[in-house]
Amino acid sequence: MSNSIKIQSSIAGAVAAVGEVVIQSTWKQTANQDRKERALCIPFECVKAPEVPEAFRALVESCLMASAEQTLKDHVNASPNNWEILATAFDRPQLVESYLAKADSWMTKEAFELAFTGSATWKRITSRAEFASNATYQAAANGFKDALLKITGKVAYIGKDQRDVILSKLATDDMQTEFGVFVVRRFEQMAKKDAVSEVSFADL
Repeated sequence: MSNSIKIQSSIAGAVAAVGEVVIQSTWKQTANQDRKERALCIPFECVKAPEVPEAFRALVESCLMASAEQTLKDHVNASPNNWEILATAFDRPQLVESYLAKADSWMTKEAFELAFTGSATWKRITSRAEFASNATYQAAANGFKDALLKITGKVAYIGKDQRDVILSKLATDDMQTEFGVFVVRRFEQMAKKDAVSEVSFADL
């Protein structure tokens, strides 16, 4: 990637070459602002995660795209007359860090439960006929909810396998909400504990 990327004044003006993807942001017209749009092209690999298990790869890639779009919007808001942005702003590690940084504020159990019960994930689970008629399905649904609620505990830990399953069940639409961002950040924090949790005492 070159040192800087040119920002286009319209989405149509950003034409992706082979191996690139278009990142775009729009601003609605308000009393204090005209409607506008900005777009640019970045390498495909910045927002792709081929190494992530297929079950929740789309969720991770959705997070990366959301972070790239927000990076563009923040840059334009801060420097509306600057038509270039540093290419390093779209490096994958930077996009991940920017996405996770949105979850700096801690969600209480009550706030998290409210957000979760209003999420696309929970609506999908509870809208199935089995939720009203199948006790086993109801138990699994409530167990899934309870497992998620545990992450609001600051010393809580969920193993990698269960985290992977939970992520695979989250709706893509939730990954740009406060609920989704908090889940990703907490799982990132828990991942740092995996090595400690897997220490073997067999040789002692």
